[in-house]
Amino acid sequence: MRSELFLDGTGLQGAYRLLEEHKLLAFEDRYIRAVEEHALAVGGTFKLVVCMFPAMSQLLLETRHPSIDTAFKRHHLWQEFEIEGWFDEYNRSIVVAHAFIISQSADAHKILFTHIFSIMEQDTGKPARFHYIRGTGYEIFMADGHGSWVCADMVE
Repeated sequence: MRSELFLDGTGLQGAYRLLEEHKLLAFEDRYIRAVEEHALAVGGTFKLVVCMFPAMSQLLLETRHPSIDTAFKRHHLWQEFEIEGWFDEYNRSIVVAHAFIISQSADAHKILFTHIFSIMEQDTGKPARFHYIRGTGYEIFMADGHGSWVCADMVE
């Protein structure tokens, strides 16, 4: 059944195919937004798949206290990365960005956050803003014990 549904497999080539399929969908239905491979300065490659509906971009823009979590071993070699935000009006936490990555280096996170914030800006027309720099925007980023973080100066 997997080979029938995913003609190019469930690896990076399959993700590339899904990206091309999602580009043909109505704007609000696009979920697979970036599939890329980058050479890292320290050697090796960094692969990423960024998944965000345009509605998730709007929520990412609106949250003030996003939290980051990276989970392991959902898929061999890949780590699942999520940014969540708490929304009082819904009385719940909502995933506002979802990605699959194979590295947690600083260079990899810079690439990842640049993509996520770029997608958000394309969808909403507004850039990421950090309160301590601009007086508006994200007040604090909370991260799990894996230390996922990017310096705000890298994206502003």
